[in-house]
Amino acid sequence: MRALPLSLDLFFRFSFSSYLTILTTVVLAIAVATLWVVSVGGEVDANLPVSSLEALPQTHIARRTATKRSRPRMLSCFARGILTIVAALIRGEGLLLGRFVPEPWPSTPPACRKKNTKLAAHASQEAA
Repeated sequence: MRALPLSLDLFFRFSFSSYLTILTTVVLAIAVATLWVVSVGGEVDANLPVSSLEALPQTHIARRTATKRSRPRMLSCFARGILTIVAALIRGEGLLLGRFVPEPWPSTPPACRKKNTKLAAHASQEAA
């Protein structure tokens, strides 16, 4: 009896279902790793001070241009998480566990925005 060619033998040994199983495992591992990195970065971001304006003199330009809005995020939680994990491993601190820190719920509802009058005028012209 003649043996199957090597390519067909490999095909039957590693079928499409085993390929999907391996692919699903890899995708799940990437998803879990991403969730872990974002949770570490989010925890570090939540523990950063809101502002360092108090250390500046009263006449500093940053005090005059600062707004009362929350500070913008300069580094994504993902990038901050990777940097924090790598730095901890280099220092020999071991693996970090992060947690998700929710944003505070607003105490007052947001103010109503004015409707775009150009958009409303355009819609009324199309309806006519």
